Amino acid sequence: MYNLTEAGRRKNITMFQVPEYFTSISQRLSEVLAGIGVNEKMVLKRRRSRLLAESLDSIVQTCGVMDHDVSGYYVGSQIEGTTTLGLKSDDDMLYSINCINIIQDWTEWDPDLVNLMMVRDHTTSPGYCYLQRLRNDVQFPSNEVPNNGYIRDSEGRVMMKNTCMEEFVGVLGQNSECHGPSYFIKGPTGYTGSTADLVFALPCKSPPLYALNWFRKQKTRFWDDRARCFVVAVASKVSDNEELEWRISTAVAERYMTFSLNITQIRCYILMKMILKTYKSICNNTLTSYICKTVLFHCINTTGSSFWLDHNLLKCFQYYLIVLQNYLLSNNCPHLLLRKNNLMAGRFLPQNKHMLLQILIHQMQSEGGALREIEIDDLNRHIVVNFSSIGNQDHLRSYSKISTELHGVLTATTATFGTMYRQMISSKALRLLSDILGLSARIPNRLLIYFAIYRRLTQIPALFIQISELILRMFLGRMWTFCEPRSEIYQTAFHLICPFICTTIGSITASWNIELYKAVTQEALNWLKQGLNSDTSSSRLKLASLLYCLEDMDGCELVLKITEDLFVTDYIQCICNCWMHEPLEIKVEYNDFCYNEHETIISYATSFCVCFLPLEINCVPKELQYEMFRLTTGDMPYVDLFDQWMGMAVVDSLPFLYFLKYKVYYTLQKQSDKERALSELAKTINDSVLWHRETAYNLLGQCMELENRPVDALDCYLKSLNIRGRKNVANIHICRLLASIINT
Repeated sequence: MYNLTEAGRRKNITMFQVPEYFTSISQRLSEVLAGIGVNEKMVLKRRRSRLLAESLDSIVQTCGVMDHDVSGYYVGSQIEGTTTLGLKSDDDMLYSINCINIIQDWTEWDPDLVNLMMVRDHTTSPGYCYLQRLRNDVQFPSNEVPNNGYIRDSEGRVMMKNTCMEEFVGVLGQNSECHGPSYFIKGPTGYTGSTADLVFALPCKSPPLYALNWFRKQKTRFWDDRARCFVVAVASKVSDNEELEWRISTAVAERYMTFSLNITQIRCYILMKMILKTYKSICNNTLTSYICKTVLFHCINTTGSSFWLDHNLLKCFQYYLIVLQNYLLSNNCPHLLLRKNNLMAGRFLPQNKHMLLQILIHQMQSEGGALREIEIDDLNRHIVVNFSSIGNQDHLRSYSKISTELHGVLTATTATFGTMYRQMISSKALRLLSDILGLSARIPNRLLIYFAIYRRLTQIPALFIQISELILRMFLGRMWTFCEPRSEIYQTAFHLICPFICTTIGSITASWNIELYKAVTQEALNWLKQGLNSDTSSSRLKLASLLYCLEDMDGCELVLKITEDLFVTDYIQCICNCWMHEPLEIKVEYNDFCYNEHETIISYATSFCVCFLPLEINCVPKELQYEMFRLTTGDMPYVDLFDQWMGMAVVDSLPFLYFLKYKVYYTLQKQSDKERALSELAKTINDSVLWHRETAYNLLGQCMELENRPVDALDCYLKSLNIRGRKNVANIHICRLLASIINT
């Protein structure tokens, strides 16, 4: 083992000698990696985008909007910033099930939770434990086996089996695959974008006793996120009790360690991950990125900070490879916190180890030349261009501005949470109203609840408005109370999501105002006004849609003109995260803008989809209302995890803008303006990047019907069906159109 004293570190470095020309090679290689996004700015932006997403999720949980007590944490390479676009890293999420309490002594026992005692003895593998069931009424072990999730061990203790976690992920259904303790969320058929790995974990009340010294060295408070520890449902590969062992996870704590890495250390780690991906068939998930990260930290512990510098990159990487080789030869890589936990135990067959060693030897002997074999992120091409000094480096510098990942995460996350908040606020109102009205909460189709309430609530409209406003006031109040004492990242998350909620509650209230009074109260308009700056267009278009439904054509025309003027700027980008589609097609101007701006400014350059809940139905033109009824009985067997948005009317901002303009000018009988708007709508559908193109075609088809062009209308509906054959209201439009033609 390497000497960890300062003198030992200097000795280790002195013993490791490399040629002087490594310095110039290291500088060139650092430039190349910076050019593909491995630079300080990109790393920090990646981290911040995921921390924002995590903060939004925490706000949801703390405000009690969701029914289940689960906390989400981003872990892995995306939040660490240790990835590139070409590595296509998944988002790794750890979900803590907070109704369960893992304790190490009776002082941590909580009668309001399911208590399990962490048990470690001579039969448990290092870094693993058993979980013994405890009673909730008294501080005493339970003697009852309540269900198949528990089993009595050889000593008569009631232990929780690690297979019991499967019940927590039943909601994922056929959209997931089990990979050890994690569940891989599959995208739709043919989807090639990044996906997600979910790990469901049980929270420990305090860090494991063996980790206390490590946390003290990190100067971490035990109630801080950085000291959070969990147990996950997977046994050691050399376990004698596979169904009883649980792995102790310090993934959240380790991510904060990764935040302390400098850019040279991150570049070494990313180069290693590129090698793993290049030789994926050989590595075959035996040599994991987690093992490589652990080896990197061992390397850092045996060197001084002056070693890890840009001009030393190749020397650092060579040293990294040598240490990894030594661990492979000894078949022993100690865990960072528990040295007895060997991460390589039982992982490698002799032939796999031999091939891995050959790869490492090849990399070391090539002195960096073998990196030209890596095609990920076009690393080989960029190395050739940079090292040969052919041409200028402008394309490399512009490549560093490829920020699809960072702004995509930020804007898509905001869109996701905006949709989620709308659904959850509405769901909470529905639950309260269902109880009051005596409706069954077990009705499987949420739309049935919506419209059961819609029919019956006309007699008690004030109650709905009162409940809706109460929910939002409580929600916003608790959000701010939650955010205020916390870090700036939480407050930023609050300010990003707040306008979406204001717009939704204003639109819901206005919808019921229209139902009852054919007018809208000032309070509803005030809520809508508070949400106008959620993004470039979506909230403004909801206001314009409301004004159209109120037959205020002049007001609607004014709002539409203001919104259209905002789209003149080149860097405005339309973003959708309603469902898992192929990676976003992002404008270069938007990339550059996002690379240099703060996320609150980025939101003003982003145009989200316009989403209407069924409870907002009176603020929606009748042509778009059809989209709320796209799910027929025949479609229900095909509804999956990614179809949650289909109970709403959702449309891209630009086509909805021109559709509203057409409807306004059609009503005002401004012929030339109407024809211009219709032409712009058709041009937008054909030429623009749209995520709900089938909906846009449905709107265009109905415009064609108004123009008495049934053949063109039918063509639009057929094009819509070509995009989405099922779960598409175009089927209704075609039947309706044909019936109209026949009856004419």
